[in-house]
Amino acid sequence: DLFQGTPPEFDQASTELWDQVTVLTQRVAVCCAMALQLPDEEYFSKTLTMMDLCTQRMLHYPPTLTKDEANTDAQAAIRVGEHTDFGAYTFLFVDNLHDESSHGLQVKPVEGGDLGRGSIVSRDDDMF
Repeated sequence: DLFQGTPPEFDQASTELWDQVTVLTQRVAVCCAMALQLPDEEYFSKTLTMMDLCTQRMLHYPPTLTKDEANTDAQAAIRVGEHTDFGAYTFLFVDNLHDESSHGLQVKPVEGGDLGRGSIVSRDDDMF
């Protein structure tokens, strides 16, 4: 059982999120093909029919201490440094990047962009 030990509503909420992200993935794939002006708008989306290579991970990035706040270098260590992701697309569902509870996730700002409550950060990954 994939959801053993989780709250009773978690399996349904997680499954509903997966279904919605599947639709989002298909739409982003079509948008990418259109942006590249490919003759077939479904160039990428038609390869995403099974979604068996896709993963859904629910991560929380707690705030980290700065060098000035930490007592040791280990306390100020970066858990995962700047990196790219290996898949085709990554979606980060951001509750509120300006809130204290989200300060462990660092996203480089985009001019004119605002990552407020309910934002979705979408990025193309290494396989794309």
